[in-house]
Amino acid sequence: MACIGIDIGQQNAVVAIARRGGIDVLSNEVSKPLTASMVGFLGKERKLGEQALSGITSNLTNTITGVKAVIGKKYHSEDVQKELNLVGYKMIEVGSGNVGIPVSYNEEEVVLTPERAMSMVLKCMQFIAELDQKGPVTDVVLSVPHYFTDAERHAMLDAAKVAGLNCLRLMNDITAAALAYGIYKTDMPVDKPTHVAFVDCGAMDTTVAIISFVKGKLTVLSVACDRHLGGRDFDMILAEHFAAEWKEKHKIDAKSSKKAMYRLVTAAEKTKKILSANPQAPINIENFMNDIDVKGMMDRSEMLAVAEPLLVKLDGIMEQAFKASGLMKEDISSVEIIGGTSRIPAVKDRIAKWFGLERCSTTLNADEAIAKGCALQCAMLSPAFKVRDFSVNDVTMYPIALSWSSTGAVDKMEVDQDEGEGEEKVPTTGSSSVVFSKFNSVPNTKMLTFYRKEAFSLSASYDSTATLPMGFPMKLADFTVTDIPAEPEKKKSRKVKRIALTVQSRTGGLTSKELMEAQEAEANMQLLDKMIKANAEAMNALEATVYKYRSDISERLGPFFPESDKEKFGEALTTMEDWLYDNADQEKAVYDAKRKEMLDMFAPGEERYLEAETRPDAFAELEKAIAAFAGFASSTDEQYAHISAEEKQKVEAEVAQAQAFHSEAKAKLDALPATEMPPVKAADISAKAAALTKACKPIMSKPKPLPPKPEPAADAPPAEPATPSEGAGDSPPDEGADAAEAPKKDDMEVE
Repeated sequence: MACIGIDIGQQNAVVAIARRGGIDVLSNEVSKPLTASMVGFLGKERKLGEQALSGITSNLTNTITGVKAVIGKKYHSEDVQKELNLVGYKMIEVGSGNVGIPVSYNEEEVVLTPERAMSMVLKCMQFIAELDQKGPVTDVVLSVPHYFTDAERHAMLDAAKVAGLNCLRLMNDITAAALAYGIYKTDMPVDKPTHVAFVDCGAMDTTVAIISFVKGKLTVLSVACDRHLGGRDFDMILAEHFAAEWKEKHKIDAKSSKKAMYRLVTAAEKTKKILSANPQAPINIENFMNDIDVKGMMDRSEMLAVAEPLLVKLDGIMEQAFKASGLMKEDISSVEIIGGTSRIPAVKDRIAKWFGLERCSTTLNADEAIAKGCALQCAMLSPAFKVRDFSVNDVTMYPIALSWSSTGAVDKMEVDQDEGEGEEKVPTTGSSSVVFSKFNSVPNTKMLTFYRKEAFSLSASYDSTATLPMGFPMKLADFTVTDIPAEPEKKKSRKVKRIALTVQSRTGGLTSKELMEAQEAEANMQLLDKMIKANAEAMNALEATVYKYRSDISERLGPFFPESDKEKFGEALTTMEDWLYDNADQEKAVYDAKRKEMLDMFAPGEERYLEAETRPDAFAELEKAIAAFAGFASSTDEQYAHISAEEKQKVEAEVAQAQAFHSEAKAKLDALPATEMPPVKAADISAKAAALTKACKPIMSKPKPLPPKPEPAADAPPAEPATPSEGAGDSPPDEGADAAEAPKKDDMEVE
């Protein structure tokens, strides 16, 4: 049973797998640990990951990127409206304000939900794991940002179900990185906590967490996030700078074309990476717009001046997380940075300066730490692995309130909760209460007792104090409790009678029908993917056969075809090549039939070539056998003296017959042109050699008979047994007895 962890980012995704020896990050089909988080559609093909990235420039409007930024959100939310200006594809409003992504697939327009698009990215990562394991992989732990709301988390779970994955847990990304950091720190003290600050600067967002470690346990003290501060923002300030420069210089507006803007942002990202190691970096884009080539130069100091507002926002996030932790800066033992944006020197220096350190720690791999932590968590939850005991205590970002309907009867609620955890006491009166406050420990369970005699309803939602972006729903779920038995009041008793009540819940996410339809659509797409792959392989095999025989007809197979056939077959190959270019969307059976035609056409030449290649070895084998057995038949060596003359004559006859076959076959084949089928096959020659060996080998290997045992002389008197008194045991043997037992000289056999 394989356990994997998947980290889905804005631009890239990483998959890690738990093995007996530890956690490994898996490489994709192009041997890279990072796989592009995108899905492309081209005709009947669905391209996932790196395949979509390779063709995005020419297929921008039909390639879905950055699904993480729109999943689980409403169309009119602040986040989706911002993404509309940053992506190359189209988004529309569907259903009850949800997001729909129309794409052209299989010669028709298909509207995908973000959940289905995310399931395709997850499926791509699952393929990588299954290719490594050479078998199915289903158990997974997925990473999500701390700021993800309940709707966004439900959407991730639905995407995993559509992809056929068994999501054991959604794990907050920075907590996963902390797990990958802390579980290997065996020198942590048991009684004194070690406080570590984690800063995750990704492509789209930034998260700062203060985490406390003791031996075998981590506890998240506080978290602060910004949904819109990441590496993409640094790319955009460079892109906007050069767009304004070229608009003035070349009179072209890059913002008017999504394709041009995508190329500009991609080039700006490369320039940003060069500036991380150099004081200056150029930017060049050929045929940018209106057949104009553009170029520019950026200084690192100039970029830092433009990016200063972004660095100020980073300071604010660190300040927010640090204040919520209640610690002093002296209490922080180290600052761990992860995420691709953390490689920017200005970001590194800003983080280290804020915490008063000389430099930040880079113990963790910036790209792989979160996926490794998720794989570790998956192994801890799986019965197939035994992992060192390690407790993970996370926190929730948003306070959750519970409200209930008033029935006019007894309106009272009690909460049983753990004391001494720093949590506020939950009020037990009224019709609404904050059950889980901000930074409430997770996992955490609280038991609520309601005194009711009639059916009532409950509603869970984020508290009004929660700071959610515009357009996010506050409500989480509705519950209706029915079948409450009406019992008369009785005297107090210690006996507690438990009765199962009917509870109907309405939560977020896809309905059962929507989930089934999405799974069915995904299965159909996978089936079409397999058919297209099989068709492509069959077409490539036919094309390779055409190219192979075009070369062979003038080289390898040239001597085995007459000139008339060469000309005819060359025309057939040209016709087949033209047919391939005009029929690139045929089914596998058609390509296989065409390839069989080619193979059948060249089969005689292939057979003649094979005969010419194997015939010398076959003749050599026969000649060797003839020489060996002919030498035996005429040999007078003493080692063959026991073989009768009749048997040697039989060997001579077999050798003569084989020699005659050899001479006849040799004469026929030497006189035969290479363009004609040989009357004697190499297999016949090898069979003759085998038959000769079978007939002669037993005779040649016949063992010598053993010499007969000597018989005692007939006139020798029987020997009398010696008595003990005569001392027979120590006395020398009698010479007369030895002489009597020895055979006569005339009776001895001499070989």
